[in-house]
Order: sequence, then C-alpha cells, then structure tokens
Amino acid sequence: MGAWPAHSQPVAQPGASSVEAGRSTFDEVWETVRDRFYDRDLHGLDWPAMRRRYQPLAASADSGELLAVVINTMLAELRSSHTQYYTPEDTAYYQLADIFSRALRRHGLDRIFPSGEVTYSGIGAFTNGDDRHRTIVTGVVEDTPAHQAGLLLGDEILAADGVPFRPVACFRGKIGVPVTLSIRRDPSGPPMVLSVTPAAIHPSAMFLRGLQASARRLHDVWVGAKKRDSKSNKETEDEESGECREIVLDSESLIQGAAWKRRSVSLWRSDGRP
Repeated sequence: MGAWPAHSQPVAQPGASSVEAGRSTFDEVWETVRDRFYDRDLHGLDWPAMRRRYQPLAASADSGELLAVVINTMLAELRSSHTQYYTPEDTAYYQLADIFSRALRRHGLDRIFPSGEVTYSGIGAFTNGDDRHRTIVTGVVEDTPAHQAGLLLGDEILAADGVPFRPVACFRGKIGVPVTLSIRRDPSGPPMVLSVTPAAIHPSAMFLRGLQASARRLHDVWVGAKKRDSKSNKETEDEESGECREIVLDSESLIQGAAWKRRSVSLWRSDGRP
C-alpha cells in the first residue's frame, strides 16, 4: 500500500498527543518484527524502507482503527499469514490473550482484565472483510448466541442496531440485551433481520464447547454412515469390527462452525485406505 485505502481516508488532523501515541505504537511494532521475526532475513524485505513508507501514514492516522490499518498493511508486506496487529476492537485480541494468558500475566495482563479472566461482550461469530468491503461471516461457533440466532457461514452483516457492524464495539455493554442484526444471505436477495443476544464470551471455554459440539456431530455422522452401510451390506471387515485407526479433522472449520460437509472428516482403516 503506497497510500490510504479508499475506504480509510483520514478526515481530520490528529492532535499532538494522538500523533505521538500512534508513532510510539508503530515504532514498537516495527522494532518487534525487526528483532523477533522468525526469519532473520524478513523474507528478503527491506524493513527500514517499510518504516520510511508507512511511518508518515501512521502519524496521520486520526484513530486507533486507522492506525491498525496502516500497521497491518505494513505487516502484510512480510507475506506471513500469522503476523498481525490486533486491538481491543478485534475478537482475536481476546482469543489470543486467553490462549496465552499464563505467560501474559507476567506482563501485566491483570491491568487490562482486573478480574483475572479474559472476556468480552460478543456473539461467537467470526467475520472478515472482502475485496468489496463487505463484512462476511467466516465462522459461527456452536452453542453461542450467533449460532442460536441462526447466523450462518457466508452471511453478509450489514448493520447492528442500525449502525455499521463492528465485531466488538457493537456488543460492548450489551450483555443480555437483544441486538438487531441486518444481514444478507443471498448476495442478490433482500436484507434479513436476526435478533441476537450478546453474552460474556470466555474464548477458551467457547472453543472447548464448540469442539465438544462438533465431536458430537462427528460421532453422529460416523454412526449414521455405518448404519447406512450395514443396511446395504457394504460394511468392510474393519468397519464390522469397529476398527478406526485414525481420524483426520478439518479442526479449524469445526471450531469455527463452518457449514458441515462430509469431506471435513476422513476415516482411515487399518489397511491404509480411506
């Protein structure tokens, strides 16, 4: 990115304090990558040149959201899928904080979460922006408010209570209070309305419940398949004896509640054949 994305143009000059804060955050991210990125050669990237390119954009960002756009665009130059800058406006911020909470407690995690528990007000859905600046549901964890409300993988979220959708901000302070989601399920169809009631999301516990629910579905699919094969007398000797040496799961899709497809699970028999 050599300039601001079209949908992220700054609209006002930031104050001196926000400029300094933005520069400090930008510098910390840049230095962390320089010092700790797993590839010491940074994938051949001229990292000082990246600083010269993006630092003026970071200084002109008039909000934390726009600063994050600049930083993440710089990080994208590394072409490393798991290198990103998250803020409290991102659900991943809380998910990662919970996953690494034990280590983070030594670095002041309790100052951010005084109760000692990583939690946020949310609905248990994953979203991402596409190249048309639409907010698309990329996953729904089972047994969460989003799942109970009927939100589906691939839905486009248009608004929450009439305002542009933000995955954390739209539900902040609304635990137990119904929120109206305006969505579009058919890309060429009319908008739909869903009512979802945010809950206190504890990321690790949420993922565990999602995995347990997915495991129950996996069991149902496996047992159902055996019953169908038994009726048609097509069970193999291994299946008759109940042998199943290995199960390979598309775990990310299961965790995120992707639309269930039989190919999400492979059952390998003792002879090595699927």
